[in-house]
Amino acid sequence: MPKNESDPEDPLELNGVALLTNEDTHGEMVVCFTEEFMRLGYNASKILALFRDPFYIGPSMVTQEKGEAFVHDIISETFKAWNRECDLTPPQQPQAEDLVP
Repeated sequence: MPKNESDPEDPLELNGVALLTNEDTHGEMVVCFTEEFMRLGYNASKILALFRDPFYIGPSMVTQEKGEAFVHDIISETFKAWNRECDLTPPQQPQAEDLVP
């Protein structure tokens, strides 16, 4: 088998599978991505930047669908659960004058 070709019979071949569900799994996705990158040595600010980057499809999808405040809060909670220092500042709350068209 040539190096760059996929072999469906290879038990060690990495295969991605999508599972459809009616449950909202966005929070679990944020925790999973956060723990993975935290273990790689990323700080909270760098992880939040990944969720803003459209190149990272999964994290970017969560930010688009749930908003940055949702992602920010879960990243902070995850760092706290792992007893790690979180360098994120609280998200900016919209001011009343910002909400008026």
